[in-house]
Amino acid sequence: MPGIRRLSKSIKKLDITKEDVAQEFPGLLGVWFKDSQYVEVPGRDGYVYVRLRSNLNEVIQAYNSSVSPVYDLPVIVTRDKTFNRYIVSGRDLGRYGDWGTSPYLPRHGAQHSFGDENYGGDIVWVYDRQFMPLSLRPSGSAGANNAFVEGDVMYWDGEWGYAGDTGTPDMFAYKPTGAYQNLVLVYINSSRNPALLVSDPIFDPSATGLSQIIPYLPSLSTNQGIPLGAVRLQSGTERITWREIYDLRPLLNQANWSAPYQVEDEGTPLTMRKYLNFKGVGIWAIDNPGDDSTDISVSGSAMVGGSGSYGHTIMDDAYEMPYRPRLNFIGDLFVQDNPGLDSIDVGWTGSNQIAGHYILWSYPFRATGTYFDDQEEMYIEDWLDFRGNSVVTVTDEEESSYSATEISISGTHVMQQENPPTGAYIFPGMLWLKPYT
Repeated sequence: MPGIRRLSKSIKKLDITKEDVAQEFPGLLGVWFKDSQYVEVPGRDGYVYVRLRSNLNEVIQAYNSSVSPVYDLPVIVTRDKTFNRYIVSGRDLGRYGDWGTSPYLPRHGAQHSFGDENYGGDIVWVYDRQFMPLSLRPSGSAGANNAFVEGDVMYWDGEWGYAGDTGTPDMFAYKPTGAYQNLVLVYINSSRNPALLVSDPIFDPSATGLSQIIPYLPSLSTNQGIPLGAVRLQSGTERITWREIYDLRPLLNQANWSAPYQVEDEGTPLTMRKYLNFKGVGIWAIDNPGDDSTDISVSGSAMVGGSGSYGHTIMDDAYEMPYRPRLNFIGDLFVQDNPGLDSIDVGWTGSNQIAGHYILWSYPFRATGTYFDDQEEMYIEDWLDFRGNSVVTVTDEEESSYSATEISISGTHVMQQENPPTGAYIFPGMLWLKPYT
């Protein structure tokens, strides 16, 4: 039976040439060398260190395109006779019953990168929602009546702190009624806690795109906090999901760093500086969060001096004098500070004083004495002395033709001119004190 012999001979030849089942070796990734752990072989891309049978004395280099380069990861290694090398075929699944959720994929980040020259074939385009620090996301696995803020470190107003990693307040209290919708702005306040601002008014529910809702966002100053996102609520919203959340983190904006206002001098903008410093005894700056302002207060007579500034309003009777940079006191005057009365005292000494009144001696020439016919100006002395007990009243007579302070005297002790004119007689009447002008 020549045919059977030929078949048997062919089978024997095939058995000689076919590849045997590859022998598998268990091992662990990595090696410990000079107090350091090494997994990938330096200078040999794609190769890893494997401790065969978990024995440090049997360390090999194996080609790896199957698992993550994680130290002590259990693997299976086979021998590739074609290329005369060891190959990591996969994880040693029999080592653990529960491997968690990680697939331990091999290193392949380069194929998802988009470099200027060498970019991968499977580029990952990252959107703002995928950026986790302080991101606003649904709470729980299916959403709820609030949202969740991922945690991260933040730098606010010169201080470092940790914010987020917590839920927002309940937002369903802000759901509108009827066929409308509104926006709830979620931001981190100065205390590093999630806070809410609600849009006003409500708007058409057909506006759902990011560019469409921006006009309805509530205003938020840089002193209030950092915006994170907005949640769109309708009357029928049952839970907050990704459909209702809009990311608003200012990743490319500079918040709370530049000057909050422009400083001007009589309408002329001044150069922007890092600090605005108020100096002097009678001037100070106060933060007013209620009005979202910085209040500048000036009080008392101790006001800022210098060219073009003033501390008092100078008036002559009811006429207001123009403002000048200096107030000059001439003559026998002295100026002194009086902290007890919070005043600047102006005084005088010597004989050359400023008269407070003209002193006029008035006397009649007619015997009837019904009116004064003449006045004589008295010499200005240091004192005006009223003596005796005959002075009865001192009154201000605005209607007097002299705008005078009127002194009424009676009795025999009357003030008189030392040498009255010829023909006049002593008349107990009025002594007129006319204001000095």
